[in-house]
Amino acid sequence: MSFITPQVLYLVPVVAVAVALLAATAARRRREKLRLLLGAGATDPDAVILSYWRRRLRVVLLALTLLALLVAAARPYWGSELVDRGFRGRDIIVIFDVSKSMLATDLAPSRLEHAKYLLRELVAAESGTSFGLVAFAGRAYLSCPLTADPTAFNQYIDELSTDSVPLGGTNLELALKCAETAFKSAPGGHRAIVVMTDGDELTGDSARAVAELKKADIPLLIVGLGNPDIGAPVPAEDGTMRRDRSGALVTTRLNEERLSQLALETGGIYVRSTVGNTGLAALEKRIGELGLTDREDGRRSVPVEKFPLALTAAAVFLLGFLLLGERPLRRSPLVALLCVLSCLPAAAGPGPEAAAADSGMAAVAASDQTPEELYNAARRQQLEGEAAAARLQYERVISHPEASGALQARSYHNLGVGVHTDARGELAAAVDALKQQNPDGALQQLTRSAETLNGARELYARGLALPEATENLEQTRTNLRQLEFDRRRIEELKRRIEELKKQQQQARQQTRQAQQQNQQDQQNQPGQSGQQDQQGQQGQSGQQNQPAPNADQAIDAARSAARELQRQAEALQQQSIRDAAAKAEQELDSAAEARRRQDREAAQRHLDEAARQLGGGSGEAESEGREPSSSGETGERGDKSSSAGESGQEGQDQSASGRDAESDSGTPDRKPSGGEPESEAKPDTSGAEQLLQLLNDEENRRRGELRGPGRARRPRVEKDW
Repeated sequence: MSFITPQVLYLVPVVAVAVALLAATAARRRREKLRLLLGAGATDPDAVILSYWRRRLRVVLLALTLLALLVAAARPYWGSELVDRGFRGRDIIVIFDVSKSMLATDLAPSRLEHAKYLLRELVAAESGTSFGLVAFAGRAYLSCPLTADPTAFNQYIDELSTDSVPLGGTNLELALKCAETAFKSAPGGHRAIVVMTDGDELTGDSARAVAELKKADIPLLIVGLGNPDIGAPVPAEDGTMRRDRSGALVTTRLNEERLSQLALETGGIYVRSTVGNTGLAALEKRIGELGLTDREDGRRSVPVEKFPLALTAAAVFLLGFLLLGERPLRRSPLVALLCVLSCLPAAAGPGPEAAAADSGMAAVAASDQTPEELYNAARRQQLEGEAAAARLQYERVISHPEASGALQARSYHNLGVGVHTDARGELAAAVDALKQQNPDGALQQLTRSAETLNGARELYARGLALPEATENLEQTRTNLRQLEFDRRRIEELKRRIEELKKQQQQARQQTRQAQQQNQQDQQNQPGQSGQQDQQGQQGQSGQQNQPAPNADQAIDAARSAARELQRQAEALQQQSIRDAAAKAEQELDSAAEARRRQDREAAQRHLDEAARQLGGGSGEAESEGREPSSSGETGERGDKSSSAGESGQEGQDQSASGRDAESDSGTPDRKPSGGEPESEAKPDTSGAEQLLQLLNDEENRRRGELRGPGRARRPRVEKDW
């Protein structure tokens, strides 16, 4: 199997890699969303009804669909067939010189190869033209009759060589007569002969053949190959240059005068082809002047394309992708349809066995818990610290078909409280990591805490979106204020940790720069050493070789960076980083003192020690040239009340308010109690004014809807919190 446009297949590995990356990214995002929404229930098979192998099979089907489309775009085919077509064209016979003189290399790579290249370009440019080929040297023969198939004609061009005609020489008369015979076997108008030769040692009576061409009104379009001024040597088969019997070098030059005369006699043109100017444009222009002839019985060979097979395969794969679901087989729509069809015979009337089964199902339904009982059980579990079990119960309340809107709103609120509590616990863990001198671990905990807070915010928002959320509105407002306060504390702490890491990296870079500058000074003054400076030559050496200002400036910059690192580490209580920065500053002071004494070797030792202190002060692996990410710099920096110790203490404040409602399975209409677990930490409400304004607008809108339809106007929300 071959392809008409095989370049399209280069996209196959690109598409395969793109589908794999997109599938992996989608799977990761699904896991994150499920974890934020369900928490521990994200791995519960009852909460997440999914068949992973069916999902993977859908991805494979999608990839196969795209690959089949690419194969179809490449237009596969095998075999060919002759088809009839009516077209307009002209007839061109090409007389091609294959004598030994065509091996001359005055046209790179040779006259022969240059002429073959020019002929291929001419065939590609003249679509609809029938070409024939006559190869000649000492003799001539018709290599290819007139054909409109460029592919077949190009194959005959590739076979041309100096061995095509065994007899040497350049007999143009025989070649012209052979072309006339080819025209007679395929009569038609608008004909021309293209001659590609160097014209060297022309033999035969070409004048008589030219006279016949003039009678038939067939012009000669002659392409001269070679140099008319300087003779070029002719290579031999063994790689040497040809010599005559006397040992003289055989040369060949273009017979431009004779070729021009032949072209003018027939009303044609002469074109000299060189590497810089092939003469193709002049040939195309003259051939275009011949005009076109209508041809009704033209036949050409066309490939048998099989792209419909690839399109059919793509349609089958796409249909399988659309019909295949991701639910397990026992819950698939096909199984449900079969169950419905199996129940159709029961329409004639249930028998005694069916009545017994119905009574059993009714008993099971009667024993199920009501939404109120599920809610009260979940609330008791949440107050007792069983967070995972409580979340599963709340989710069952939300998905229960008989649950009221108020009960669903309370469930969303309590789910948000649970996730909010987890976020505060992660914040406390980040503070503990800081106390343990682990800023990287603290930064990871803060990032997770921020993501968990986003999940709690979404749950609060879902509860507020229900129309029956008015009775729980005040508690949700309080928790949202606390959430905004916690978010600002996380962002402030992340900002300070990232600034510390950035300052640590800057101190390392400044110290390395000072090392490099000091090493350059040592290389520029190899005769000066620290021992000579200590033997009483400080004054003279100081006058003759002043210290390089670049190195001293780099040391001063490193000292400033080390002092700033000490200040930031002390503010975050990072004792190990502060001690390392202090030792590094002492070494930098010693290096500066050694520089003043012109003792560059001692200065280099102190600089190396300072770099070592800065490279391992925090116990982390040094990453060359990498700076920490600053994802938390969007927090408000004016909040100075959230220190590391306070964050850890306030992160533990979580209590419950309200009364617990007793569940009574005999009274399914009994409503639950109104208390929900919530945070009682005193929030800083100065940074949550915009969020509170949105909550007030939402409360006013809902009250307006309770007064009557059409009286409340929905405020335009500028930010989707």
